[in-house]
Amino acid sequence: MAKQLGNLENPKEGRWPEDAKVESEIVVRLISNYRSPIVCSGGPVTASQDVTAEGLQSIFRIENFMDQVAKSDQLAVVLDKSHGGISSRKYTPLGKDLHRLLACPRFMPPEMQPGEGFKLFDEVMQRLNVSQAVFSGNPMHIVSPHVFFDGDSLNALMAQLQKATRCKRYKLAQAQRKKEVQRIAYSQTKLVTRLQESSPNLYGTYVELMYHADHAKDVDLADSARHLQQTIESLTNDPLLGKSVGNFWSRMYSTESGYRTRLCLLFDGLTVPINSVNYGRIFEYWGESTKGAGVGSAFPFNFWCGHTLLADIYFSARTNRYLRLTPCNSHPHFGVSDLPRRKSPKYADDHLTSRFQ
Repeated sequence: MAKQLGNLENPKEGRWPEDAKVESEIVVRLISNYRSPIVCSGGPVTASQDVTAEGLQSIFRIENFMDQVAKSDQLAVVLDKSHGGISSRKYTPLGKDLHRLLACPRFMPPEMQPGEGFKLFDEVMQRLNVSQAVFSGNPMHIVSPHVFFDGDSLNALMAQLQKATRCKRYKLAQAQRKKEVQRIAYSQTKLVTRLQESSPNLYGTYVELMYHADHAKDVDLADSARHLQQTIESLTNDPLLGKSVGNFWSRMYSTESGYRTRLCLLFDGLTVPINSVNYGRIFEYWGESTKGAGVGSAFPFNFWCGHTLLADIYFSARTNRYLRLTPCNSHPHFGVSDLPRRKSPKYADDHLTSRFQ
């Protein structure tokens, strides 16, 4: 059953102030991938049973925490001498973060894959059975009959995390993940910037293509890919829709709506004015392609001009670093339409090009 989203934690409370703006943007975008298929006008925004706002926050924070661990030899707890010469234990900044993250929920939505940092963090926690340890938040607290302090345990845990991030396998996996994120952003950015050369009034509009809950489990990845391809082919050159000059898309998954595609259709504002796009035709083709299994209407529609599209592409691609659909070689989870050809600078506007063909 869908549930109403709770408020995101106030980023000003506690650490992570430098990441607050980026964190909020990424987490909100992750949440948007799990909105329910139908949002009633004026009603509450609901999310899939697969996620909570707090769980998505923990994915973001653990991934970024592991980035810091990989760059630092800092302990979790250090000895601190007071003016009176008395030594006591205190948390380092990384130690405070580690202590807080141990209390965060760690989960993974169905069919999804977290970032390499999150995977490594969870792997170490499970190997050391840390989930059953009780950390009081006081570095002087004794947590075992063998006089292991809270701080000793956290330092041992931090050492294991640091050692794990130095492994070649982890470094290669991290580099590959970042490369794939960059590839997504680059391909979409290149399409938009190339189209802007010939269409200065370029804008884009997003539609969500998903399935009714009673059909979601019956649609596999191959079905989803075929339905999307058929829909895009049907949309091409449809005079009742308005001719699109390009598109790009990405695929996600949620239990209630199955494989869901966020499709961005790009238009030249001179030939297809904003607010003239016939969304009914889009969902009509989606319904035909899915034989009625596809949801026929979804979220309110927004229009994005060139520079806002580029900013959206950047943040949307970054979410793939934290959470993405498990990769499949036969069915990629993102795509772009063909790039338009650049006209020859010498003959582009002199109306004589045909004589040289």
